[in-house]
Amino acid sequence: MLSISHRGYCREVVENTWEAFEQAQSLGIDGIETDIRLTSDGQLVLFHDRRLADGRAVSDLSHMELCKAMGAQVPALVETLQRFDSLLWVLELKDQSATEPLVHALRPLVANRQLLVISFWHDSMVEVRRQLDIECGVTVAHRPADFSSYPLRPWHTIVWKYEFVDPLLIQQSIAEGHRNFVYDVQGIDEHRRCYELGLDGIISDEPQLVAAGRPAFTSDSPAVPLPLPQAPATQANRPGPITELDSGLA
Repeated sequence: MLSISHRGYCREVVENTWEAFEQAQSLGIDGIETDIRLTSDGQLVLFHDRRLADGRAVSDLSHMELCKAMGAQVPALVETLQRFDSLLWVLELKDQSATEPLVHALRPLVANRQLLVISFWHDSMVEVRRQLDIECGVTVAHRPADFSSYPLRPWHTIVWKYEFVDPLLIQQSIAEGHRNFVYDVQGIDEHRRCYELGLDGIISDEPQLVAAGRPAFTSDSPAVPLPLPQAPATQANRPGPITELDSGLA
């Protein structure tokens, strides 16, 4: 079961930053999930929310303006993939207008990077998959009434919200040949349940509960957390998280 760190390890540092990614990597995780948005000057950046706390849209700001507003460097996609080139990257496309820029940015990288692109924008995933030899996945934030009729066939990977993970659905999905990831998993018991269900990966805010490539717990033993890294002192005065949440991996 793969351990995927949700926006890096951001217990003590700002999410979706190189500091958060470095701390996650130090825990022995397999990969990192992050969010892709497009700035007004055409930069693909790693940023979750559509708007800042003051109401301005990320799409209306240049990369420099966004960094200034956040009081911190907001990572650009390509530079981040080049810096952390040994990890699996789960890239959630948050902005449909970023589809073509994302294809252009990933084209020279697909041959030597581990990449999975996911989104609620299914049309965008069709387009990414049409243009690139890259794995794309569909995010599911509800419980399908009839799995056999759900439009999952183009996708090899399904990313389930934890509250909708059902053993029967997972069994059906595995039988259909899908890889199954889960997000919004909280605490030891939920992580253990995901392992017991045979899921392929957990996108977690607590990646220390799963060691790289193997569970840090079994069904009959408590979790053994990995040591937590110390946060850099330079992070202490950074702005807190912005307030607006939108659809996607919360």
